[in-house]
Parts: sequence; structure tokens; C-alpha cells
Amino acid sequence: MEQRARQTAYKMRIGDMINGNIIFDGDRFSSLEAKNKKVSRINVICNVVDKYSNPEKNFNSVTIDDGTGQIRVKAFSESTILLNGLEIGDTVKIIGLLRQFNDELYIMPEIVTRVDVKWAYVRRLELVKEYGEFEEKINAAEKTGEKYTEPEEEIIEREKLSLDTEETSRAVILKKIRENKDGIDIEQLIMELKFPVNEINSSISSLISEGEVYEPKPGHLRSLD
Repeated sequence: MEQRARQTAYKMRIGDMINGNIIFDGDRFSSLEAKNKKVSRINVICNVVDKYSNPEKNFNSVTIDDGTGQIRVKAFSESTILLNGLEIGDTVKIIGLLRQFNDELYIMPEIVTRVDVKWAYVRRLELVKEYGEFEEKINAAEKTGEKYTEPEEEIIEREKLSLDTEETSRAVILKKIRENKDGIDIEQLIMELKFPVNEINSSISSLISEGEVYEPKPGHLRSLD
């Protein structure tokens, strides 16, 4: 008998899943349409922000957050072992099936592993490269035409902080690249440095445009010195 091929576990942000369109087969969940993909199996790296286990020990759930939204991971019967031992604050990689019940989209786990928190930054970079920056849905104020005017003092302070941070990250990244004669991968920079991924990307773009560093191959940086 011919076996059915396992569906692709797409890497995707929780916010994009929440903003997606659910496709039904009759009255049953079929798949999720998000970012021009029909998704029924998912691969996410997120932080655990809540957990629950029923007294009978035949149901476990954790709520995970990737900075764009939250979703629950639900395990039943023998699968509850997959979520045993997880604690709030853990960074986890989860591969599982998307399901919906009572208007709630959730993940039924197949594989659950703890990972270093820096892999969440790497995943964020991968998703920005594939899908672009995350776009939130328009909030109620924007829908009604209301507009918030930020005080001038806050604008100046925020811009000053942004420039200071960017300059600091730029100097650190350039030093790190120069220390490695054979160059360094962008993913390694993200893993080793504490700056947010968007700051690292911005600093790298600036260094490349200014001729300080170059990419001999995609994702690998070398200094021109």
C-alpha cells in the first residue's frame, strides 16, 4: 500500500497564523491559509508563558509566545509526555499539527525540544527574510481614524536611544567580523551577541553599504581590511 507523504512543517510566526484564514472540509478543520501557503503542520520556536495539566493527567497544555502572538499547544493521552517538564520561561522548538476547536486555533505536538533562547533570534531572522517584517492588524483607533500624537520630547529621546544603540551594535559587529580572518556567519553573530535581531540586520546593512564588510557568499560576512 502506498504511504501518504508527511505534510511539510512550515516555519511561521504565530501572529501570521492568527491572522490567517481557516479552511474547512465540511465542518472540519482542513488547513490554514497564511502567507500564500496552505498550512496544516507547523514548526515554531517560542517561549512558554503558561502551562496547565488536569488532575487526571491525561491532558497537558502550554501557551507559547514568539513576540507576534500567542497560541496553545495541547497534548492528549499518551502525548502528554511531550509537554512534561516544561517550565514557564523555557524556549522550545515545537513541530506539530494545527487544529481548531470551539473557535480556538491550537497546535497538537509531535516533537517538542528545549533550545537555547538565541535560536529564537535566529528563527526570527529567517522569518523576516522569508516573509518580511511582521504586520499587525489595524487596531480600533486606526479604524476609527483616531491618531496618537507622540510628544516631541519622547520622539527626541527615542531617536537618540535608537542612534546610540545602533552605533554600539555596529562597532561590536565590525570588531567581531574583523576578529575572524575567514569571516563569520550572520547566524553565529546572532547567537553570540545580545543585540536584537533587527539591530544586527540594520548594522550589517550599514556596514555593507559603507564598504566595511562584504558577503563572499549569502549569510557569510568578511571584513575588507
